[in-house]
Amino acid sequence: FVKNLSSLSEQEKSALLADLAEIESLEAQIDELYYRMTDENADRLYGEVDALYEKLDSVLERNAELWERVNDEYDEKIAANEPDMAFLY
Repeated sequence: FVKNLSSLSEQEKSALLADLAEIESLEAQIDELYYRMTDENADRLYGEVDALYEKLDSVLERNAELWERVNDEYDEKIAANEPDMAFLY
């Protein structure tokens, strides 16, 4: 969806696509930690998970205004056309 937005410059699209790649990587790391978690290592791994969530938050905040524009355009172009949407434009 991001690649096809005409309201964003190529630089803005690149920034958001880089964010998505980083988010995907961080989420994979979090999933791996949860997969390896046992009663014995839970405290240590929860600390690592928390650190990764902090990184994830910083990635999401880095381009928050751009993501808001993406959300708005998604709502206008996609969500508004979904048959189960409860609100009207």
